[in-house]
Amino acid sequence: VGGRIWGGVLPVFVGGDGLGSSGDITNFTLVARDLQNVGVYGPDGQFKGIRRPGSNRELEVGPVTIKVLSLSSSSGLELKSDPGVPIVYTGFAFLMLTTVLSYVSHSQVWAHGSQDGELAIGGTTNRAKKEFQNEVGDVVRDLKAQLQG
Repeated sequence: VGGRIWGGVLPVFVGGDGLGSSGDITNFTLVARDLQNVGVYGPDGQFKGIRRPGSNRELEVGPVTIKVLSLSSSSGLELKSDPGVPIVYTGFAFLMLTTVLSYVSHSQVWAHGSQDGELAIGGTTNRAKKEFQNEVGDVVRDLKAQLQG
């Protein structure tokens, strides 16, 4: 965990007469961590072994012998991993959720009755304040009509 990882594909001509006839190209995948060691994977994706650059140790992979002489970071694909990415994505998901929820209108209405028969009504809303004022006024008028009728 940590450090840099480089990856690359090594196409190798296998078989034939060496002049390009009756042979196939086989791809080997090489993965290097911090340019200190190289993991070799065969054409089937199976791990074949690890070699250090300059160790002069050969690795037999089917009909091909691989020897890692040196590594250069100027070519290939640099693979990176960032353990903080899931946290960032989770935060973004919550941001999107709260953005959607901010469009939802909600209102609160309170009523308080006193001993002498008076009723006090109040409320609050996060959107459409004039419409809320009209609705509360309609409710108060309906209550008065029911109490008087």
